[in-house]
This record gives sequence, C-alpha cells and structure tokens, in this order.
Amino acid sequence: MLARLQSEYPEKYPDLLLRTLQRRVKIWRKEKAHEMVFGTTSSAATFQAMTE
Repeated sequence: MLARLQSEYPEKYPDLLLRTLQRRVKIWRKEKAHEMVFGTTSSAATFQAMTE
C-alpha cells in the first residue's frame, strides 16, 4: 500500500510512514471485522463521520 502511495505521490509519503500505515491498517481491519460480526455501533458511526 505504501509503495502504491509513493508511486502516485512521490514527495508526500516517505518510507518513515511505513509503521504508522501498518498500525492504522491494523486498527481499520479490527473495526471492520467488528462491524461485520456485531453491526455498526453508534461510536463507530460517530468515528466514521469524524474522519470523513
């Protein structure tokens, strides 16, 4: 994913962002799995609205 971002925006995404990207993807995957199992909760909907 980082390689793709770097190819599309070469000056914007340095290699130093790899660990940050990994952590954010891990959190995103956990939230999406939770939504698939339990459905969307109000806190998840609030968080999604804040990030859009």
